[in-house]
Amino acid sequence: MQSQYRNYGNGEQQPYRWNQQNSTYYPDTRFSQTAYPMQNRTESFASHDSYKSRLPYFNGKGDWKTVMVQFQIIAERNNWSPRQQTEEILLVLKDEALTFATELAPEVRTSFMLFNSEMERRFGNYNFQETYRRELQTVKKQYKESIHEYAARIEGMVRKAYPGMDKQLFNNISIEYMLSGLPDQSLAYDVLTKRPKTMEETINLVTWHLTCKNGMRGKSQIRLVETMEEEAEVDYEDLDCRKAGPQRYVTEERLNQFGRDMRESMTKDITKSVGDMIDEN
Repeated sequence: MQSQYRNYGNGEQQPYRWNQQNSTYYPDTRFSQTAYPMQNRTESFASHDSYKSRLPYFNGKGDWKTVMVQFQIIAERNNWSPRQQTEEILLVLKDEALTFATELAPEVRTSFMLFNSEMERRFGNYNFQETYRRELQTVKKQYKESIHEYAARIEGMVRKAYPGMDKQLFNNISIEYMLSGLPDQSLAYDVLTKRPKTMEETINLVTWHLTCKNGMRGKSQIRLVETMEEEAEVDYEDLDCRKAGPQRYVTEERLNQFGRDMRESMTKDITKSVGDMIDEN
């Protein structure tokens, strides 16, 4: 008699054997105490490993608090004790962070509370709010930085520079700083005139304007020959007269006014926000 597996509608297959004498199946008890316990243990190990595989590595370059938020979630899922948490976090350190941890006293490395305190003191973000506020005054979008990465960086700096700020005011100030740091200020001015309410809306407008601008570059190349011919016919005497005084285009003056208005708007919003927070305290 050979063992067979039958599906009884509950999604599980159980081993049964065929009895030729009465033409019926009966349970094969040989597997009851071996196969299923092993299967349960395997599933338990697989689940445990799936949580451990998500542990983030930390080399000391980021913020320790950010790492601990992820780590605590995984520790709770695995039901780790404080000592186990210390052991597991040590396994995901590398480079500068690992070097610092190995130099700690043994009693610190075996106490999660003491270990976390030392790592927070060494790798925590302790920049003063004034530092971020000064950086926001000169922040610029980096060349290889995407518009989404740039916007996220601005929001992070504003959040650290003005903690506890009202959400709408936070959005307004973040948008203004984001636009003021764009390399193309004429584009920033056009976006600001649309009065975006959220950073996502601002990103969409900036992306749309960039797409239109890049599309126009191809057409401008077609008109290049015509422009060169028109320049050849310019009255050079009239050109010399115009050179006598500095040229000041309407677009330039508009952008300068745009910069002044933006700085004035941010100053008023920030002053109001700080005053409101002081009144609440």
